[in-house]
Amino acid sequence: MKQRRQLKTWVKNIFKMNQEGLFIVIKYCANPSAGSDRALPVLMMDNDDNPLEFDRSDSAQEFVDILNMNSYQGFHYEIKELGHRYLKVSQKNTKTTKK
Repeated sequence: MKQRRQLKTWVKNIFKMNQEGLFIVIKYCANPSAGSDRALPVLMMDNDDNPLEFDRSDSAQEFVDILNMNSYQGFHYEIKELGHRYLKVSQKNTKTTKK
């Protein structure tokens, strides 16, 4: 229940973001599946089990640069901007007439 509430709060905060956007860090790990050379994307979390968020791209980039410099196990880190792309869903308006 607590995690669901935290997720709802996090989603609400996405929609209240400032003009520049909201940035998260994705860690790409080796895929444990046999024969797969595709990396697995993993969302980085903070100490409170919330997604690690940045409100400025330069802060996020600085953090990612440090992580990539200190990655000795082959991990790769990237920044993703939230709210940059979105799916607009609208209700299909269909009218049926009866004869």
